[in-house]
Amino acid sequence: MKTNVSRYLAAVVVAAMVFLQAGACAGETENTGQKVGYKEARIKKMSKDLQLTPQQEEALTRDREEFTSRSKGLKESIRSARTGLKEELEKPAPDKVKVDSLVAEIKDMMGRQMQNRVDKIMNMKKILTPEQLNKMKESMKANKDMKRDKHSKRDKFKKHNKSDKGGYKDNNDCMM
Repeated sequence: MKTNVSRYLAAVVVAAMVFLQAGACAGETENTGQKVGYKEARIKKMSKDLQLTPQQEEALTRDREEFTSRSKGLKESIRSARTGLKEELEKPAPDKVKVDSLVAEIKDMMGRQMQNRVDKIMNMKKILTPEQLNKMKESMKANKDMKRDKHSKRDKFKKHNKSDKGGYKDNNDCMM
């Protein structure tokens, strides 16, 4: 009797620990408020660093909003078309005409997405002075290098801490 109760209690404790660990590792799925605040702070910092005029700030804000709305629609359309393509290819006998049509649609949307990026860059070159552009490029390169270093360190940590069974050596860590 005591053995069954202790096993039951141990199972409940283990289950609780698993759920608590999973919750800690998962974090919040929707953190849009923090992202928006971070993005605004980054934009303000860039504006200050580049010493933008009010007219430049207004033009860049308008351009950024237009770019974002176009990009968002294209991303959703591409994602939808890719899902359709994947579903069609997973069928036992995919329809070649439909597959070719979806591939052409995806290529067209990706081309429009690339054109959208190029248009944004061209507009920024019209809005910013050459000095501001150079300063922005340097800042972007520094950020890119910092992210690359951060990811490199993370990848080395993950490789180093992998156990022979594929998991992490320390199960208390929830490092991705």
